Amino acid sequence: QKIQDYKLTTFCAPPTMYRFMLQEDVAAYDLSSVENFATAGEPLNAEVTIQWERLTGKKIREGFGQTEGPVLLATFPWVEPRPGSMGKPSPLLNVKLLDDGGREVEDGEEGGQRHAIPPSFGHFLTASSLKASAAAAPKSSKTVREVFATECSALICSGDPSG
Repeated sequence: QKIQDYKLTTFCAPPTMYRFMLQEDVAAYDLSSVENFATAGEPLNAEVTIQWERLTGKKIREGFGQTEGPVLLATFPWVEPRPGSMGKPSPLLNVKLLDDGGREVEDGEEGGQRHAIPPSFGHFLTASSLKASAAAAPKSSKTVREVFATECSALICSGDPSG
């Protein structure tokens, strides 16, 4: 009801929410304002994906990542979502599926995900650490926002840059 009432354009929820919503009469709601349905947090089973598209006419995009890291796999805008698939590896990372012996698997084979995050992604900054960094440079006239903008060009940053 809230999606309809507030005319959301993007809706992202864990698969559990989609399963609960499918217990309602989804087709009775006007969800036409939603341009993107997305999910993350756990794998979305194919049955839910198929049923959701049948009832709404829209696909659900998936994302898989880590809490303190980048998205590893997703159905990015250039990837057509397929029921039961989390999508493709991020082009920014070296993501591979390997067998138990550490060898890369062929398409269609099962494997375990392994990824190498570039060194720049291994460093996190917060607004408070940026304030400390700016304060440590007595002759600097840079604001926290300026430090954030220049130092974060190749880093993952968390927190409010204005804080």
